[in-house]
Parts: sequence; structure tokens; C-alpha cells
Amino acid sequence: MSVNKIKTSDNTDKESVKNQNWLDKYFEPYLYRSMRLSILAVIGTYVMAVILFLKGIIKTWNIVINFNEDVDLKRLKIEIISIADMFIFGLAMMILAFGTYKLFVGKVKPLNQSKTPVWLQNINDFGALKIIIAKVVILVLILLFLELIIENFQRFQTASLYELLIIPLGVLLISFALKVIEKVK
Repeated sequence: MSVNKIKTSDNTDKESVKNQNWLDKYFEPYLYRSMRLSILAVIGTYVMAVILFLKGIIKTWNIVINFNEDVDLKRLKIEIISIADMFIFGLAMMILAFGTYKLFVGKVKPLNQSKTPVWLQNINDFGALKIIIAKVVILVLILLFLELIIENFQRFQTASLYELLIIPLGVLLISFALKVIEKVK
């Protein structure tokens, strides 16, 4: 009876090795090469960044062209914050595109190695990329809060303190979580 168990165990081991060889030979190379498909995410993210930059430039140009002394200062502040938000979010998309390219497709080779941005040098794993993006998201949320305060200032004067503190508390919690993640890493 123990001989049968040994034979069964040997057959299972041989079959396991055979399956592993098949995986090593056929599946893993395909899987590894398919990482290059992430170039589609890089292209899409980069296109989104360009669109945000162009939209920000167009809105800036419209403000400059239509600027006069009778301009509503409150509306102008909101537009300027909105434009800054677009540019920052566009930069976040560009960081995501470069980081994804560096991690999954290939190395980013600048013409002049000394001009490589620090943030790109620091992206060595997906966690580092997420932390950079999270920092940008925090900045976008802060700008969103500022825009909200300017737009609804009259209403917030009569609103409860809880309504006023929802976004800043959210930003604070996200910032705290980010700090904890950085310390653990």
C-alpha cells in the first residue's frame, strides 16, 4: 500500500513539473510580453493630459481676451482656480503616463540625463507612483475646496460649521493616510 502511495506521489510530482514547464515555456513569456499592452493606458492618459492643458490654455486665453474693468471679481477668481485645477490635474495625468511607461513598458530615456525630473527618478514601483498621484489629488481637492468657498461664500456664512468642514476634513484624512503609508514604506 505504501508503494502505491509513493508511485502516486511521484506521478503527481512529475505532472506538476510538466505543468510548470508548460507554464514556463508558453504562458509566462506571453504574459510578460503582454505587459507592453499597458502602452494603451499610457497613450490614453497622455492624451487626457494634453486635452486638459489645451482646455486650460483656451480658458486662460478667453479670460485675457474678454477681460475688462466690469468683470465680476468673484467669477474671475473661480475661473482662475478652475484653470489651475485643470493644469494640475493635467500634470497628474502626465505623471501617471510617464510612471506607467517606466514601470510597465520600458525605461524613459531623456536626451539629457541631468534633466530627468526628480519625481520620475523616484518612481521605482507602483506604490511610489500611487503616492505621487495621491499628493496631486490632495492638491486638487484643496483647490476644489477653495473654489467651493469662493463660489458659495454667502451661503457658508449662514451654514453650519459641519457643512463648511466636510472637504477640509476629507483632505486632512487623506493627507494623514498618505503620511502613514509613506512612514510604513
